[in-house]
Amino acid sequence: MKIEKLSEEKGWYFFCPGCNSHHSIDKKWTFDGNLDSPTIYPSLLTQFKKANSSEIFKTCHLFVRDGKIIYLGDSTHRLSGQTIAMIDLED
Repeated sequence: MKIEKLSEEKGWYFFCPGCNSHHSIDKKWTFDGNLDSPTIYPSLLTQFKKANSSEIFKTCHLFVRDGKIIYLGDSTHRLSGQTIAMIDLED
């Protein structure tokens, strides 16, 4: 399974190899319900800020389509501009 439900209120989450962490989506996004080859609309933009600051130190911008993560060029990590298969979440 590539995506898993947190709760009705909090939505879903998946692992992002670019950030080496999990990203979550809530009701603002559309998820097609496929746990093994998910598609999520629209894109997901995550910006990491320094503690007690508004300064952004990392950006992850991606699409999830048919079980693949498509990292956009404005992502600031090593997978920027690449497309990779999603990995299974650990049980």
